[in-house]
Amino acid sequence: MKQSGPLLALLVVVCGVGLLMSKPDPAGPIANASRAEKKGWIEVRLEGSPRELGYQHGWLLFAEIEDALQVTRLSLTHDGKRDWDFSRGAAKTVFWPGIPPEYRGELEGIVEGLTARGVKADIWDIVAHNAQIEFGYYTAWLDRQSGKPAASGA
Repeated sequence: MKQSGPLLALLVVVCGVGLLMSKPDPAGPIANASRAEKKGWIEVRLEGSPRELGYQHGWLLFAEIEDALQVTRLSLTHDGKRDWDFSRGAAKTVFWPGIPPEYRGELEGIVEGLTARGVKADIWDIVAHNAQIEFGYYTAWLDRQSGKPAASGA
């Protein structure tokens, strides 16, 4: 039984480090941000540079963004009749070049906030998600350019 002491101490240290890593630094990027749920609405308060706003957005709304990404992936692959890699590629080559620098910083901050919370998403996932309403127009245009009939619903 005496040997359980060091194991218990190690467990306490590991848990303590885990807690420190899961909580934001009060002087860090979300120091001036907050989240509250009121009457079924999620209210967030964000403050700072575009990248800081994005980080706060990703940190505070990580669960909702993760769910929304799953819905977007399913919707774009099912309705658009193209795989998720197509959407990510279009995000990179078609949509990203037209995004102004301040919005790029905000989108990159969202990815950083999501990553800090353990969400597996990168910038192309977030850009594709944000451009989802445009994909129907883009894919219809692509289909017309190649002489294919447009996918249904586009």
